[in-house]
Amino acid sequence: MISETRRFAFSNVLMLISLGMLVFTFTATYGTDCARAAGGSCAVGDTEVISNDLGIGGDLEFEGTSVDDFETKITATNPTADRTITLPDASGTLALAGGGAATVAEGGTGVTTLGANGVLVGDGTNSVNVTAAGSAGQVLTSNGAGSDPTFQSAGSNAYIDNWRVAVTFTGSQEPIASDWEQNDSYGFAPVGASMSESSGVFTFPVTGVWAVRFYYYFWADGSVENASKGVIQTSTDGGVSWDNNSLCTGSMHATWSVQQHCTTETIFNVLDTASELVRFEAESLDGTNKASGNTNINYTHAVFEWIGNP
Repeated sequence: MISETRRFAFSNVLMLISLGMLVFTFTATYGTDCARAAGGSCAVGDTEVISNDLGIGGDLEFEGTSVDDFETKITATNPTADRTITLPDASGTLALAGGGAATVAEGGTGVTTLGANGVLVGDGTNSVNVTAAGSAGQVLTSNGAGSDPTFQSAGSNAYIDNWRVAVTFTGSQEPIASDWEQNDSYGFAPVGASMSESSGVFTFPVTGVWAVRFYYYFWADGSVENASKGVIQTSTDGGVSWDNNSLCTGSMHATWSVQQHCTTETIFNVLDTASELVRFEAESLDGTNKASGNTNINYTHAVFEWIGNP
């Protein structure tokens, strides 16, 4: 049994515990590396072997690798009953309450605060994200692999939209990159969330199977150009590359000058709204032939209709 007061200086000990005051009962034998004189202390780097329980009436203090004015102190609230705290049989660092964000690898979130009323979204490696809180009646909806889910209107699961070319243009347009407008004529209103358009590239508001129809109206002089075609192009890599998905062709007699139209349609299974896009082309028109557009009536235009989830 220890019969005198001894000061123990522990070296290279990492204990991160935010628990309050701990009290133990102990029996100890001195290690061979410590001074045994009454009132002496173990120097930094010496070893003191404690063979049984450790009883401490006050704080447990760690000096560190050098004797100075700074120590790490562990203190505990005076217990009102016997308590047992068990450290796991594993190597690692204990996280402190209020000590910063634990990383995902440590089983934490990687952030110190979280947005209110959102849903946690992780990618397996980085800090978690929080979706923006939705409005009353909205549902959390998948936007496909690689995209965070978002709150969207439950609605009636119906989406229909109509866009048109507002002016007439001459020559091929590959793609038709300007002068698109959403139908604003009396009597039309989109159903559900609308398509979005930028430089002729259309983005779908939600994932699912979509029917895309392209109505191509053109004037052609058969003595100059006797054929023209309208094309639906789709991309699955965010617009890096495009594929001709569907087309229609109009032709005329070599001596005639006529107005005509053709229609083409495709079914597009949109799994990711960020990477799966659609656009339109008017091909094989020379500088005298025209594709018709109008801001008040649908000539050259497109219809987008959501069919459902596969």
